[in-house]
Amino acid sequence: MITHEELLSIIHYDPDTGIMTWKHRPRFPAGGKPVGLLSHQDGFYRVRIRRKDYRLHRLSFFYMTGRWPERVRNISGDKDDNRWCNLEESSWDHERERKAQQAAERQAQRKAERAVAKATRDAERAKTKAEKEAKAAADKTERDARRAERQATAAQRRKEARRAYYKANPHLRRAAKSKRRAKIRGAKTEDADSQKIASIYEMRERMERLLDTPYHVDHVIPLSKGGLHHQDNLVVMRADFNQWKSDRILEQIIRHFTPYEPPEDK
Repeated sequence: MITHEELLSIIHYDPDTGIMTWKHRPRFPAGGKPVGLLSHQDGFYRVRIRRKDYRLHRLSFFYMTGRWPERVRNISGDKDDNRWCNLEESSWDHERERKAQQAAERQAQRKAERAVAKATRDAERAKTKAEKEAKAAADKTERDARRAERQATAAQRRKEARRAYYKANPHLRRAAKSKRRAKIRGAKTEDADSQKIASIYEMRERMERLLDTPYHVDHVIPLSKGGLHHQDNLVVMRADFNQWKSDRILEQIIRHFTPYEPPEDK
């Protein structure tokens, strides 16, 4: 291994620039030329003196202090920067701790970056989902509005067509009313209370005035199915629902308008 005196005699080191140059090299006229070649194995500059390789940053430390360090590291991390202010003596234990700390910092940084990326993705997904739900709700509202408009238009057309039909054929209208009155008279029973029946029709008129919605007095069991024109068989319901019901018997409607009787205790 080269001694400190031999190193000072053959190499010059500039601590401000970190550059080493040859003063005198045995068997080579190399005065003033740079020292060392780049090693592609570890990225450090090396020089061979008397059949032994030396790294320039270790050689620089030995040049300045006269002793070989256990380990030398470049503070900036640049392996080409061998200025004296950029060299620091270290040990293997300290180097392992430093590398472990750097690995922990890199891992924490990657974890934080992944958390930020995940939060960004979740926010974008939530935003996309909210936009899709808002668009779906708007489309559904638009479809419902168009459907309601079509239904209202169709109902108005049917109403106008029915009026035009009965206006063009008044005898059919009179015949239908006469048939209806005759059916009601035939469906009345002896226990039918005319005052209660009249109060049901009065209630229909009050509901129409209060709610501004057309209502009908309907037979729970239609007259065409054998129902009676009796106060217990009459109910007030919305006109559009009554028209949809037509002369069908719906068990749900019967249950809805039947008084609730709690079960008997056993």
